[in-house]
Amino acid sequence: MASFFFAKFWDNLVPALTPWTQNVNPGSDTLYMALVTTDPTSHKDTWATFSDVTGEATGTGYTAGGQACTQTILPAATNSDLLTISIADVTWTTITTTASGAIVYKHVGGSPSTSYLYFYISFGGNFSTTAGTFVVHMATQFGLQN
Repeated sequence: MASFFFAKFWDNLVPALTPWTQNVNPGSDTLYMALVTTDPTSHKDTWATFSDVTGEATGTGYTAGGQACTQTILPAATNSDLLTISIADVTWTTITTTASGAIVYKHVGGSPSTSYLYFYISFGGNFSTTAGTFVVHMATQFGLQN
């Protein structure tokens, strides 16, 4: 179980199609984090949008589609060819659920077929809470390397 960018993210960031259309823009997209109960590694190369996602968590206090998260995009201080994406902690309060990971995606309200996937964060196992607080803390930044 490893965290990763979905392969289609790169196509959506800098597609080779004509006319050129950028479907994701890490600097301005509204990002959401959805909790999942299954590891999507086998779908890394095929899933492109949130409508492809299966195994989303359910439970009291959890809304399908997850919730907004705040991203920061910065160049690495020691490497001008590297951009880092940091996600602030995402917290669900008074929630009863189990999740083994989270998917971060561009949220286009009411349109999962144009809500493009960014990356999957593995928790390394199942974590549960019963009427408690569930916090996803990204201890490591994701990097975009030239």
